[in-house]
Amino acid sequence: MNLCLVRILCIGIFLVESAVSSPRGCDRGRSRLVRRVVYEKVLPAFSAMNTELSDECVVSPARDRYRTQEMHKYVQEGTKWYCGFCGKSFVNEHFLDLHFDNRHTDHLEEENALCLADECEVFRCDIIGGSITADYWDIALCLEDDMTSLHRKCESMVQTCVPSGLTVNETRSLTEVTIQELCSYLTCAKYWEIPFESGTSGGIAGLYIILTVLVTFGIVIYYCIFYTYFYTDAFSDSMAYDPAPRIKQKIKPFQPDLRQRPRPFPSPHPD
Repeated sequence: MNLCLVRILCIGIFLVESAVSSPRGCDRGRSRLVRRVVYEKVLPAFSAMNTELSDECVVSPARDRYRTQEMHKYVQEGTKWYCGFCGKSFVNEHFLDLHFDNRHTDHLEEENALCLADECEVFRCDIIGGSITADYWDIALCLEDDMTSLHRKCESMVQTCVPSGLTVNETRSLTEVTIQELCSYLTCAKYWEIPFESGTSGGIAGLYIILTVLVTFGIVIYYCIFYTYFYTDAFSDSMAYDPAPRIKQKIKPFQPDLRQRPRPFPSPHPD
């Protein structure tokens, strides 16, 4: 039984590590965080001006390494995920990602493709993803010089993302809006703020729930077998009915010999 529990734990650890790992050094989870910020905070401003991110932009959806695979993800009411290539279904997004890594690596973008996770320093992936939370010393020891350098890097990225061909006013307006959405958080005052609701994705949460249930179920079975083997059997053996008859010994009743009466003791002082 101990061996079974070890196997369950090993399989669980393997699934977790496989779910969060990605081929060719591009982390899927962190790329997903950057992609979410781009789609929710950047693209709306570009769509409002009927334009798209330039081809030189390092976070352009057109250059996303996982672009084709992401376009072939289908979800049904948040409970089932489907592969658009082969139609297989999965309980959460992370198992679908694992399926892509194992079966559909030929659908990864190669030409002029970039890994969105490489820009996590500017997009603050650890903070948005909830893996890091600020404590007193993180806030107290923040250096504005470091934030200024990071802010300039963000501004430079935004400028490469604004396409040419726009008017001066459109370029300035789009640049200001994008900098406000992305770069304004790169200060000591706002660095730990989250632009939208954070937390662990439903996929990984569901994965840990499944593993917890499996491990708990295994432990319960183990203790049931342990109790049954070491306690129930011993108790049953001690209370078992023994059909073998026991040999009864005859007890002779006490019968004093009345034929011989005891002689009286002589008196010490004769008359």
